[in-house]
Amino acid sequence: MRALVGVLLTGVALAGCSRAPEKVVVPGPDGSIRPLSLDHPCPAAERFDLDRTVRASDLNGIMSRIDLDQWQAADIGASARLSDGRVLWVYADTVRTTSYVPRIVANSMLVTTGPCVSQVVTDLGGAIIPDRKDGVVHWPMSVVAVPRKGGDDLVVSLSRVRRDGEGVLRFTHLGSSVARFTVPRGGVPRLVSVQDVDRDSASPHRPSWGAALLRQGAWVYAFGSWLRPHETFGRAVAVARFPAGSHGDPAAWRYWDGAAWSLDPDSAVEVIPAKGGVSQTLSAHVIGGRVVLLSKKDGDLGGDIAIWRAPTPTGPFETRTALKATFSDGGGGLQYAPLAHPGLPSAAGRLIVSVSRNTKDPARLLADPTLGRPVFTEVARP
Repeated sequence: MRALVGVLLTGVALAGCSRAPEKVVVPGPDGSIRPLSLDHPCPAAERFDLDRTVRASDLNGIMSRIDLDQWQAADIGASARLSDGRVLWVYADTVRTTSYVPRIVANSMLVTTGPCVSQVVTDLGGAIIPDRKDGVVHWPMSVVAVPRKGGDDLVVSLSRVRRDGEGVLRFTHLGSSVARFTVPRGGVPRLVSVQDVDRDSASPHRPSWGAALLRQGAWVYAFGSWLRPHETFGRAVAVARFPAGSHGDPAAWRYWDGAAWSLDPDSAVEVIPAKGGVSQTLSAHVIGGRVVLLSKKDGDLGGDIAIWRAPTPTGPFETRTALKATFSDGGGGLQYAPLAHPGLPSAAGRLIVSVSRNTKDPARLLADPTLGRPVFTEVARP
């Protein structure tokens, strides 16, 4: 299991609301009906203060106080701002309290309105995106919101993962999938579909499509990261795209072959090389009119956060170190998957970045989930 991350807005105490959870019925992959609801729904999004800035220290303070039965810690924490002003967060492996069995589920989701936090929960207390019947789980990597009449469509990229036993690093990435949610304005996310982008394969030498998603105009760009055989720990990056209205339908994907968009995924070329490359999961945004990727340089074992910038999603990319530092791990031992959150109203010229953490001892994590909570920092805004 990987490190666990959660992110909330503004430097004030967390609060819930008293009205009853609103429920939405979601069909599971086996055809069963699985209601989703918002635990402690937040008030109207108009109360979100976009002019109030948030600092990394505020977020670190909030994370030290968070206490939700079904969310004690979680990793990744990719975010998307909804058209109604709320912010939606998707997480991978999530620790719950001892009231729940199992203690860890593969994914979870929060919706925030200013200081108010709502968790999206199922009637069975399980993962928001169900595990496959054979036990393969879905780890969210990135999320984009596509506005539509009356709300938003969400595209969530997923890593299909087989757990290979107990232990932090005992898992195998099998491929990529895409989940689609609809979110009515002010309402509850509803899972519509989960589709595989590729076939199961244990090879680490093919792109993990959706390592980062970027919506730009009518297109959603999906960056894929992968290890090159016999090369460095850094990962190369390729890019694909699909129309935003297709919601990630694999038939609509096209892959950049260096000159044009191709139907053939095997034609995809590197836009960032493996040497000095990215970690497995990264973030992608348009900042200051340029495409900005943020990740660990030299892969998951690297120590520096770096920024890659380009005029278009296909490059050419230039690199600079955004933060040269070793983060305090609080006894966790592992630090990875830095993600940028330009949607957070940070101070002028600053960009909020979350860094996932974990302990190498799963038993320690279950005994003290704070070891798996994120650390936040700030870097100069590109």
